[in-house]
Amino acid sequence: MSFTVNGKKRLSIIGAGDYFRMIGPGVRKNFNLVQVVDRGDYSPEPGGLRNHVQREAPDAVMIITPNPLHASHVEELAPLGVPIFLEKPIVTSSQDLDRIQACLRINPRLYCSDFYVDVWGSPLMYWLGKFVFPSILSQIQRTTAFDVHSVTEIGKIRRVEATILEGTGSAASFAGREWLWNAEYGGVLWDMGYHELILWFRALGEALKVSKVYRFTVDTAPRGASETFGEVWHESLAGIEFHYRVGKYIESGDDRAFRIIGDAGEITMKFGDPSQLILDCGSPILLAEIGGPCLDFTAAAFRDYVESDPSTPHGLDVAKLAVNCMLETRAHPDFR
Repeated sequence: MSFTVNGKKRLSIIGAGDYFRMIGPGVRKNFNLVQVVDRGDYSPEPGGLRNHVQREAPDAVMIITPNPLHASHVEELAPLGVPIFLEKPIVTSSQDLDRIQACLRINPRLYCSDFYVDVWGSPLMYWLGKFVFPSILSQIQRTTAFDVHSVTEIGKIRRVEATILEGTGSAASFAGREWLWNAEYGGVLWDMGYHELILWFRALGEALKVSKVYRFTVDTAPRGASETFGEVWHESLAGIEFHYRVGKYIESGDDRAFRIIGDAGEITMKFGDPSQLILDCGSPILLAEIGGPCLDFTAAAFRDYVESDPSTPHGLDVAKLAVNCMLETRAHPDFR
């Protein structure tokens, strides 16, 4: 039987790597962490993971394993019927996307996570009138210039420029993220370009067509070649240009921003701690920011989802669009 401690829901985590160490403090603030499952902790036989997790009777599960394992882990844990947190990218193939879809018939309580949208980008989402979890909304500091209806101030949207370039700190390399060297599942497009696509689909919601792709890859035998820089150009059906650049091992340092440009001004979400929302219609104005230990808020958003007693997925619609768009990008003739 499941029960709570100090009002906190019981949580099992699948995956004890670097990401768990990053979000662990926030997890412990928001949940009663009863189990952390790593490789070798359970039988590899079908049902082994489910049986191992079921012994702790969790109220929810977080899957933060390398993405090639996501579909099989969701298949194992869906029959438990509890909310499942799934780290991005949810999958990296159309076959695995079909497997996830099939699991929803058993358990629709799937939380498709993206930190750039759910936490760092929450001021932009709120300004656009999109849903923001209550725990995250309470962390957004708005200035007197903030107006949720001011999206009209930038005029007709013409293009979107986005960057996630990481050249400093622990995020600057593939260290601790060894799966990024995998040519099929890794690289910066799946790891970081996926964020950009989720931001696009959540913010603007328009279908995209890939027009051009550029990648820089390094060969690290015996690991093989993997991309450390990617640049993609899209166009929406409405004619809006979408251009993003992502990369690690960037000598120029860090640059993380999502900029929506209209014919009367632009709105920029600058990601960091704090993340700042800036409106520029002639002169820049700080509209809102979210600060503090933002990684802790990852678990707070999931706690909100769990405590809402959900009957539908969160973020799955845009996650599917992002996966399919990334698969189209990888199938483009420029992708070589």
